[in-house]
Amino acid sequence: MRADGVIIIGRDDAHLATHLPSSITVLAARLIPSATIRRLQGKQIIAFAGIGRPSKFFDMLREAGAPPMRSIAFDDHHAYTERDCRRLSVLARQPRTALVTTRKDWVKLPVWLQEDVSVIDVELLWADPAAPERLLDQLFATV
Repeated sequence: MRADGVIIIGRDDAHLATHLPSSITVLAARLIPSATIRRLQGKQIIAFAGIGRPSKFFDMLREAGAPPMRSIAFDDHHAYTERDCRRLSVLARQPRTALVTTRKDWVKLPVWLQEDVSVIDVELLWADPAAPERLLDQLFATV
């Protein structure tokens, strides 16, 4: 596999950047939750996600001051079954509880369940805001 650049989102706990050739540009960023997260204050959060690393989503919630009381990790690209949806629906009906997930997971849910689930959209906050543009300029200069 060939790469001109790597984006490390969050902490580099695996020290990936130190193992890459110096010719590869390494960009650093972190996930920032949307303002939706403010509506969750004071609620018991149950978070679920079927993404590559669901722990990153759960960690982001904690770092934003909305720690899940329960985190449910599904496999990446999980196809939610009727059974999954019924279980999530039961959790969503608990008093003072907010069921939250990613946009990627929310769109896979049936409409009848979507209304009970809050979506936490995210943005990338770049360590160096100009770095992505510089990398793109570098890549397009070689085309």
